Amino acid sequence: MTTRSLVFQGNRLHINATGRDRYAGDGYGTVRVALLDGETGRTLPGYDLDDCRAFGSDSIRHTVSWRGGADVGALEGKPVQVRFQVRRAKLFSFQFARERV
Repeated sequence: MTTRSLVFQGNRLHINATGRDRYAGDGYGTVRVALLDGETGRTLPGYDLDDCRAFGSDSIRHTVSWRGGADVGALEGKPVQVRFQVRRAKLFSFQFARERV
């Protein structure tokens, strides 16, 4: 699923999600995230689904990270779209936040 174009403040993206299964445990399902240019819909370099570290546990505040790290502060104030790839997992919410680095 992909969000509409949005402008955020912050330097981290948090998700409330679970990839845990009662019987199979952690890693049964996964959530990955891509960030897209809000005007063109093209994936931003370094923020592709393949660059995202898959999340497969259970957390109400997991910090999404990519190969380049978790800092999304360079995109603050710019229109972006967020694409979620959810496989056998549940995504409840997402939030951009400012954290001290």
